[in-house]
Amino acid sequence: MVSQHIDEDEWLPLGKSLEVPVSARKQVEKMHNDDIIEKTHGLLTQWHQRFGSRATLEILLDALTDINVEDLYLILKNLSKEVASALDYEDQQ
Repeated sequence: MVSQHIDEDEWLPLGKSLEVPVSARKQVEKMHNDDIIEKTHGLLTQWHQRFGSRATLEILLDALTDINVEDLYLILKNLSKEVASALDYEDQQ
């Protein structure tokens, strides 16, 4: 989902904001140079592999705010609220 909303000029700033190392960003760019969706997916995969459980939705939301991708920020924020609400409802049953 995230990969489909990041433009060519946003993926590099996203990687920087998520603190993905330059070498990893270059590797992703080399592997997926012509496909922004795959490039963004590779970037997020590198971020998750590097940070593991510290690669959280909140960190991603902060990074999206840093690079001014408000539309995706709002989509993810609303989706996370819906999931939390659904989980709360299930816990009450």
